[in-house]
Amino acid sequence: MSRATCVAIVHYHLRPGGVTRVIQNALRSLEPHDITLVVLHGDEQPEDTFGGRTVHVPELDYGSQCDPATLLDHLNDAAKSVLGVPPDLWHIHNHSLGKNLAVAGLIDLMARRGDRLLLQIHDFPEDGRPDNYLRLRSAFDEQLSEHPLDALYPRGNHIHYALLNNRDRDFMLAAGSSELHTHLLPNPVDLGQHVQSSPPSTGPELILYPTRAIRRKNIGEFLLWSMTARADQRFGITLAPDNPDARSIYDSWVRIASELELPVDFNMAADRSFTELMAEATTLVTTSVAEGFGLAFLEPWLMGKPLTGRNIPEITSEFSADGIDLSGLYEAVHVPLTWVGDTALRKDLAVALDRYYGAYSRKLPEDATDRALRAACRDDRVDFGRLGEKQQEMVLRRMHASTEERTAIAPSELPETRDDQIAANQQAIRNGFSLDPYGRQLLDIYTSLAGTTSDAPDHLCSDILLDQFLKPERFNLLRT
Repeated sequence: MSRATCVAIVHYHLRPGGVTRVIQNALRSLEPHDITLVVLHGDEQPEDTFGGRTVHVPELDYGSQCDPATLLDHLNDAAKSVLGVPPDLWHIHNHSLGKNLAVAGLIDLMARRGDRLLLQIHDFPEDGRPDNYLRLRSAFDEQLSEHPLDALYPRGNHIHYALLNNRDRDFMLAAGSSELHTHLLPNPVDLGQHVQSSPPSTGPELILYPTRAIRRKNIGEFLLWSMTARADQRFGITLAPDNPDARSIYDSWVRIASELELPVDFNMAADRSFTELMAEATTLVTTSVAEGFGLAFLEPWLMGKPLTGRNIPEITSEFSADGIDLSGLYEAVHVPLTWVGDTALRKDLAVALDRYYGAYSRKLPEDATDRALRAACRDDRVDFGRLGEKQQEMVLRRMHASTEERTAIAPSELPETRDDQIAANQQAIRNGFSLDPYGRQLLDIYTSLAGTTSDAPDHLCSDILLDQFLKPERFNLLRT
C-alpha cells in the first residue's frame, strides 16, 4: 500500500479557535512520522505558531469572491512552494460550511480531477445554520437544478470523510457514504495545555461554567442550579457572547439573575485569567444542549476537576465506550408540564418548527409537533433544556417564589462526582484522546487514502443528510 509523504492541510483561517487548535495538534501528533506538511489558510497570520509550514492564500478566507478554478490554481502553487511537488493528498477542513462559496465549488473540481481528498467536517450547514445552507444552495442552483447540494458531498474511491462523533458519521452513512471511506476521528486533547488540580481558595466554593454564554449553552438551566446553592457556594460563567443577537438574550439572563438575587457571577474571564479561574473552581459544570465534539466533557478531568451537569449522549457515547465515566451526568431535567402548559408548549413548538423548516425551504411534516413534544416530555413532565427562554424564566420564577416547588424537579440537585472518577477519567483520556493515538489514527487514514485509485465520482444524497439533522425529535427551542 502506498504511503502519503506530502500532505496539504487547508482551512479558511488560522485565527484562535477550535479548528485552528485541531490543526496545530494534528501537526504535533504527526511529528514522529515521516510526513511533509503544509498548511494553507486565508487570513493574515501575525504570529507563526506552525513552524514556518503555512502559506497565505487570501482567496480561502471567509467571503472571498474568487471562482473555484482560480482558487484551485492558487492552492496548487502554494502547496508546491513548500512541498516542492503536488501533495499526495489534500486534508480539507469544513469545506461544506458555506462561509466561502469558492471552497464549496473547489471540492467538486478536485473530486472530478481525481485528487485524493480527506474532508474533515466539524460543522454542518444542515445543523442549525440555515443561512449558510441556503447560500450554498443558491450558489449550486445554476449547475444542478434537482439536487443542488449533492455536489457538496462527492463520493469516490479517492474521497474520504472524517467526522468528530458517531452521530455525524451515522448521518453521513445514511446519506450514502461507505463504511470504508467514512472515519470517526475525535479531536485530540493536548494534555500539556491543561492546568492540573490545585488547592481550592479559602473563599466560597466556585461552581464554574467555562463557556461563552450563547443560547445553546442553556444558561437558564445553569441559573436553575444556582437556586440550589449552599450559603458557601457561588456559581460563575466565564464569558459573555460576542454576537449582538446572542448578547440581548444574555443580558436578559443577567437581569433576571440580579432580580432573583441568584449567587451567579457573569463574564468572569473579562478581568481574570482562565487559568486562575480554573484553579479556583471547585467543580466545573455544563448545561449545554448541543456540541460538535465535546471538549467540555473531557477537559475538566485533565484539569483535576470534577464535572457535573447535562450529558449529550449522541456526542459522548464514544467517550463512554473508551472508558470515560460520565455516569454522574444527567440527560434531562424534568419539570412538571403544568408549569408551562401543554397547550402553550405545543403552540410554541409548532410555530418554531414551521419557521425552522421554512428556513431550510422544507415543508413541515404533519406530525412534526407531536414528534417533538413526545421527545421533550416524559409522562406529565418536560425537559427544562427543551424549553425556550420565556418558558425557562417562568419555571425559575415559580421555583424562586416557593422553595417547596424545587423538590418537583428531577434531578432536584446537581449530581456529585465520586472521588475516584477524576484519576480514572484522566487515564482513559490519555489512552484514547491524547496526541499519540490521534497521530497514529490520522496516519492510518492518510495511508488508506494514499493507496486509492481515483475513479469517476458521484455524490451523497444531500436531502437525506438534511433529513437526519431536521428530525423533529432532535428539535430544541434554544437552537432556533
